[in-house]
Amino acid sequence: MTMRRLRQLWHLALRYWFDALILGGVVAGIVVVVVVQNTKNGPDGPLWFDVLAVIGFTAPLFLRRRFPFKAPFAIYVVFGVISFIDRMLIPSSFVAFVAALSGLVLIGMYRERSKAVAGLVIVQGIALIVGHNDPTQTGGDYVWLAIVFAVAWTVGFGLGSKFREVDEAKERAVRAEREREEQARLAVADERARIARELHDVVGHSVSVMTVQ
Repeated sequence: MTMRRLRQLWHLALRYWFDALILGGVVAGIVVVVVVQNTKNGPDGPLWFDVLAVIGFTAPLFLRRRFPFKAPFAIYVVFGVISFIDRMLIPSSFVAFVAALSGLVLIGMYRERSKAVAGLVIVQGIALIVGHNDPTQTGGDYVWLAIVFAVAWTVGFGLGSKFREVDEAKERAVRAEREREEQARLAVADERARIARELHDVVGHSVSVMTVQ
């Protein structure tokens, strides 16, 4: 019973470890916002907005399974809106940076390649807007961010390709198993039909002999 419980806990940990990190990021982001509010190069509020903003750019990651493209893309839409209200929140938040990288990895992993590429282009455009609204950002900062974002997207693209290969291999294995089962069913049906014909011939011959006798 203990081993079964341990296996269940292990499966839960494998499935929800990233969700636990997201929750930790939400809490850490809110704590940092409260602590560094109105400090030099820190967010300048209002505080209630910054708290909601942290939730806004981290919570979409919880929906990544149901909305594999829309959820991570929503992070950057929230970033763009935030930058017009509190220009320093995103540049001063490490949680925002991690959320941005996570979102780009997920966008890169998206199955539709055209959407994944379009997502990268739009995200880079939003990054320009956020950088333009940030009074401390220079051209070099944007170039560095653009390169980091592109690397994160590329990592997601590579992972997505590997996962698709694994899924395709599983689908081929399932199809092959189904074909084997179908062939086995057909072979059984053919054998039954052959036996039925032989029985019919035997019974028919016996009836003919009895009739003659």
